[in-house]
Amino acid sequence: MQPVRRGVGHWPGWVKGVLVGCCLPWVVAGCGQPATGAGTGVPGNGSAATGASSGAAAGNQAGGGGVVTTTFVTAFTPQQVVFVNSQTGYVAGLVGKGDATQAVLYGTVDGGRTWHRLFASSASASIQTVAMAVHGPYVWLATGNEDPSAQGMLFASADGGRSFRVVSRVPLTDVDFTSTLEGWAVRGGGDPVHAQLVYTGDGGASWTVVSLPPTLTHGWAPRWVSFGDATHGLLLVTGVPGAGQQMKEVLRTDNGGRTWTVMTTTEGATASSAFGGGGYGEGIGTVPGIPEDVYLWESRGSLLQSTDGGRDWRALPLGQPEVREVQSMAMLNSQEGFALVHDMASGLDRLVHTQDGWRTWSTLFTWPRSVA
Repeated sequence: MQPVRRGVGHWPGWVKGVLVGCCLPWVVAGCGQPATGAGTGVPGNGSAATGASSGAAAGNQAGGGGVVTTTFVTAFTPQQVVFVNSQTGYVAGLVGKGDATQAVLYGTVDGGRTWHRLFASSASASIQTVAMAVHGPYVWLATGNEDPSAQGMLFASADGGRSFRVVSRVPLTDVDFTSTLEGWAVRGGGDPVHAQLVYTGDGGASWTVVSLPPTLTHGWAPRWVSFGDATHGLLLVTGVPGAGQQMKEVLRTDNGGRTWTVMTTTEGATASSAFGGGGYGEGIGTVPGIPEDVYLWESRGSLLQSTDGGRDWRALPLGQPEVREVQSMAMLNSQEGFALVHDMASGLDRLVHTQDGWRTWSTLFTWPRSVA
């Protein structure tokens, strides 16, 4: 089914009583107030989320206040980074394991040098991944599972992360929003048979499965979706991984998701092609305002860049197989960007920053990875 376009510029139904300003309320006191019944952003004043799309308040659970500079616990494993400008950004990750796994969101206003905890979900054994999207003051945080039938939660904030509500219970492993209402996600990413590309026109309260080209080989499934704007989007499709190899395809839409075209595939790729079978495809993204400038990152593989919308690719030095793995990337323009990088030798996760399109980079923050 193809998405039905909704009007933009209206707030989703889960936004009630929220004053939205131009600043983030966890940064400037008094700029915006949380929705009625939501968390106040004061440490220890959160409560567990209940309910589904009814808009039950989640607040800043587990004492996740966003006003105190935080020292990360060693168990925190960052999974995704998003920056809205050179100073303001978010990092989402997991804490704990098994039945005690939590999704946690932190924010920064000094370019990633210090961080403030904004939110922590209730502990659940079904949480394997966490993903987020940011559109203006709106923040979505999804807890996911590679099993599409498992329970997940999509939390949403209309005040920059100060308070959250549960808007749906779907195991989304990736999520991206092009407006306050319209968004795209992958349900059950990592399952090569049952993973699905899904679309919402109501801020995440409900999701519709999107039809993809019938030429996709059985055992290939959506892994990551990214829209540079409401019209231009990319979809990374992957096969079953094994022995450091994985078949991959990149699909592109230039009409807001109505149709998708295969731009490149590892099937039939030449030995000299940077887009080969080596490495496991993890994510893909575009440079804001430049839909032809595309990045693709891999585990056990490379960081790839395409400047023609996903047809031809070259490897960049930031990602090196078995040395450095890029886990997430957020470009601000063609030159400046941020990335999460896992250092294989030291076991450290690093936030790195570039101002020259990844010819060089510097480390801004380091997380020790839990050995548990």
